[in-house]
Amino acid sequence: MDFTEQYLDSVNVPGNLCITALWAPVGLRYHATHHLFMNLPYHNLGKAQRRLVNGLSDNTLYLQTVRNSLWDALRRIWKEAAASSR
Repeated sequence: MDFTEQYLDSVNVPGNLCITALWAPVGLRYHATHHLFMNLPYHNLGKAQRRLVNGLSDNTLYLQTVRNSLWDALRRIWKEAAASSR
C-alpha cells in the first residue's frame, strides 16, 4: 500500500474522552493521525487531530478516517469487508 492507502486504511475515533480512553488507551483512538505523524508523541495526537479537522481548508480526505464511536468503526469495517468479498 502507498502512504495514502495506508492512511485511509486506519481510523480516528476521538469519541468521548473517558469512555473511548478505556477501549483505546495511549492515543490509539488517533491511529490515522499517527500514520501521518509517526514521530509525534501519543499524548499530542488528539491536539493534532483537532487542529487538522479545524485548520485544513480542504479536510475531506482527512475526515474520511474519523469515526463517531467504536460501534461506528466496527459497522463500517463490517460493511467494507462485505462489499470487498462480493
